[in-house]
Amino acid sequence: MSGANEDGNADEEVSEPCSDAQALRAHLKRLSYLKFVEETIPEHWSAQAKHIKLIAKNIDLLRRGKIDRLAIHMPPRHGKSETITYRLPLKWLLDKGDANVLVTGYNERFARKLGRRTRNLSPEGFVSPSKRASDEWETTSGGLYMARGVGSPPTGTGFSLIVIDDPIKRREDAESAGNREGIWDWYSNDLYTRLEPGGAIVLVMTRWHEDDLGRQAVESEPGRWTVLKLAAIAEEDDPIGRKPGEALWPERYDAQDLERIRTVLSVKDGQRAWMSLYQQNPTPREGVFFKTREIEIIDADQVPKMKRKARAWDMAATAGGGDYTCGVLLGVDEDERYYVLDVKRGQWATDERNSKIKETAKQDGRSVRIRGPQDPSAAGKDAALVFTRLLAGYAVKTEPVSGSKELRADPFSAQVNAGNVRILRGEWNSAFLDELRSFPLGRHDDQVDAASDAFMEIVFSDETDRVSARPKYAAARSKFTGG
Repeated sequence: MSGANEDGNADEEVSEPCSDAQALRAHLKRLSYLKFVEETIPEHWSAQAKHIKLIAKNIDLLRRGKIDRLAIHMPPRHGKSETITYRLPLKWLLDKGDANVLVTGYNERFARKLGRRTRNLSPEGFVSPSKRASDEWETTSGGLYMARGVGSPPTGTGFSLIVIDDPIKRREDAESAGNREGIWDWYSNDLYTRLEPGGAIVLVMTRWHEDDLGRQAVESEPGRWTVLKLAAIAEEDDPIGRKPGEALWPERYDAQDLERIRTVLSVKDGQRAWMSLYQQNPTPREGVFFKTREIEIIDADQVPKMKRKARAWDMAATAGGGDYTCGVLLGVDEDERYYVLDVKRGQWATDERNSKIKETAKQDGRSVRIRGPQDPSAAGKDAALVFTRLLAGYAVKTEPVSGSKELRADPFSAQVNAGNVRILRGEWNSAFLDELRSFPLGRHDDQVDAASDAFMEIVFSDETDRVSARPKYAAARSKFTGG
């Protein structure tokens, strides 16, 4: 038997069996949240996954009042309802006796299902026989469990715990500005005002939209929320210590399973659904900087003869993680319409990266101009020299990198937004368009940087043109710098 320590990482735990109902309730009350989940989940489940342990640790902090706002963003079918929504209200009522708990979901039917599951999990003699409806039941200790759908106000009662599980059901609802506004009004006017002094809110959801309740609630109380962002495939700085590319729950969905899901989701809408539902990185359907709806995707037989072509590279040197190396090939036709013809992109170590660059130059042919970046540091100048030597025999050059990324991208975005850019259909389209949509707020910008440099290389193909165009470029610069 062990007691809780000062930082609240463990409750008292007992292992001896309990026979009568009262002793069982006392036993469940003493357990840490992780142990409670372990003892109440179905036999085919396990609470040993790293993300479940992290969730349990934070819920223990919530139970002890160390935190009072907890947002958990995670992909579908990774245990959020089993681990949190069904069991946290029961543990809360066991712990606090006469507490009132509110659980909400996207509609009344879903909310009643949540209430029914928690009621049925309760130990014998815990639910009052006089009030046991699935959407509203009482405990024999005077506690109250209430379940309501989004938009239904829980009038007349205050709550020490409010759990919100998936306030959005589907993409259509997420895309509706009116629906999102209605959810926020319900949260701020109906739910938040029912929270008792010192009460806690837990928001458990898959992110559907960049302006959903997951953002609005957290931003409404700056610095107060603890946010657990659990991506299906690990990115940098993963909260459970995974390396980039590792699955969240490999025993249930390994990396190959997730890759199949990503492929299906990407068929019609690119990476957007995957990034929001599984990676918890929602991005706008229509970009702010690049209006991607203006880009036409065309087939190879629709590509006219190019007047000039250039490929620009944005460089990185990390294998399997971090930034990407990217080379974007652009062309311009006789009517001054621009075409993104190819994108090469990967997380390559230096030797593999250099081999890819040289191989790509051979495939493109000697008529294609090649441009690489040159950082202002001494190391950057050395890297630029290596790049130039690597491509000896080709029309290669490096250009110093200066100004903000927005400034560099502005001339290219102007052509995109005017409907003057097309892209050749290819497997790289989805990732390319997704990056344009999320720029400049997205996680990566290598494709934007490379495309912007390739555009400049095509437009200003010789120094005379470049000098004559500097006033125009200065005008674009003033948009971001104020002059």
